Amino acid sequence: MATGKFIAANNAGVVLIVVMWIALGLTSVALYFGNSMLLERRAADYELAGRQAAHTVDGARRYVSFLLDNLEDPGILPDTDAYEAESVEVGEGAFWFVGRRYDELGSSEELVFGFVDEASKLNINTATLEMLQALPDMPLDFAAAIVDWRDPDSEPSPDGAESANYALLDPPYNSKDSNFETVDELRLVLGAGVELLYGEDVNRNGLLDPNEDDGDASRPNDNQDGSLDFGLIEYLTVYTNGLINPIAASVEVLACLPGLDEAMAYDLVAYRSGLVSDDLYASDGAWLDEAVDGGVPVEARDLMLISPESLVFSADIAAVGRHGRGFRRDLFVFDTTGDEPRIVFRRDRTRLGWPLGAEVREQYAEVDES
Repeated sequence: MATGKFIAANNAGVVLIVVMWIALGLTSVALYFGNSMLLERRAADYELAGRQAAHTVDGARRYVSFLLDNLEDPGILPDTDAYEAESVEVGEGAFWFVGRRYDELGSSEELVFGFVDEASKLNINTATLEMLQALPDMPLDFAAAIVDWRDPDSEPSPDGAESANYALLDPPYNSKDSNFETVDELRLVLGAGVELLYGEDVNRNGLLDPNEDDGDASRPNDNQDGSLDFGLIEYLTVYTNGLINPIAASVEVLACLPGLDEAMAYDLVAYRSGLVSDDLYASDGAWLDEAVDGGVPVEARDLMLISPESLVFSADIAAVGRHGRGFRRDLFVFDTTGDEPRIVFRRDRTRLGWPLGAEVREQYAEVDES
């Protein structure tokens, strides 16, 4: 009798243990699938944010086309206070136009938002060897190789390079002997390097970010001098007729013009910064002679847009989706010479990384708790 009770109790204990193991197993499965569903939800949320950001970039592109097609003064880029350029909300997304400030040498101390006049840059298809050599940190042999790459003959210039030089590379290829189609094509020219072309500004935002001023602690390997060293591509374009807009060009670009040196370029930039837009555009270039002692040399004026009416503008569009997620970035170049603005170049810049600084990142770092 006692033995029967012991066996019954023992069986009940075994059943309890089995039930507990089954319950533990079911709980583990439930937790596993619950975690999987949470991950799926997060993945779907990021996918949605990515699509929102992509559509926001497209909406910003249409906005740029509209603005350029309805300029009050055709050929003159509107002041940034005449259009939305920063943290522009589109549904749950937002976009920015990553711009540049050229009123001082070097990088900006804060982010600048707006379009960029391509005529503020030097055209590598028309610039002379001497003009190319005047660019900051331009090696003599690289400037010569640029000229040889674009000229139609196969004879290398002094210090230059033609197909015979490229044939020694691995893999070998020929010199193009024709115009550059993009500035990034410079990477094919003998002597090109990432640091030479892109400098310390790895995310191409014109701002000295913390990782660009920490030595070799993180990419890029910078000199940690508290100043942003731009690469050559910052000053170059292929989309203009070769004339420089003195109202928009930087000191570095103006100093490349024949007859101008860096001191004269500084004088031009300092003088124009004290004038309002109407005075700059309505004076038919009279301010140029007022800005520089003795006036701007004729050979430099011949390479300037005196009117000036620029026809090609670029918009570097950065966008996010809901809760600041799904970052996307595209560079567009718009040609306004036709009946309506036409996109002549588009490049995905998302891989370059976040260009909007820590403050914007923190502002949009909100997490969806719902």
